Amino acid sequence: MRLKPISKNGFWFKIQSSLYELPSSLAKLRPDKTPDKQGGRDILIGLSTHSPGQAREAVRVGADYIGVGPIFKTNMKADVCDPVGLEYPEYVTRHFHLPFVAIGGIKAHKVAEIVARGATCVAMVTEIVGSDNMEKKILEIRKVINSRPPGSRQRSA
Repeated sequence: MRLKPISKNGFWFKIQSSLYELPSSLAKLRPDKTPDKQGGRDILIGLSTHSPGQAREAVRVGADYIGVGPIFKTNMKADVCDPVGLEYPEYVTRHFHLPFVAIGGIKAHKVAEIVARGATCVAMVTEIVGSDNMEKKILEIRKVINSRPPGSRQRSA
């Protein structure tokens, strides 16, 4: 599914023939959620967070998952905040039963360290699109994520 920005805070998305407006920072379809009337799928809502207070607020308002970051310094956006470091994903893992996506300045050589802090999903842009072989790079990163020891998996909602 592709989201088309309609304003700074909203997106249009389409499920089969119905068009919806979604005011959130992240959204994606997940087929294993309770089916809706239109597309047989539900919508998973995620919110970007940069601090424990924002994570608590995301849980309070009912987010299905959160973005955690930026973990490291990144230049992907002009208005990005300071890096939150590795302590923040660890905090989220310990305090919330909410899946999260680690994001921001993540390079392949740091993925194991992020996974050790509880992340089961990482968002990477320049590390992948800037590689000579994107498929190989993705497979290498998946191998690191999937090789975490049993019991170290992030708690899920």
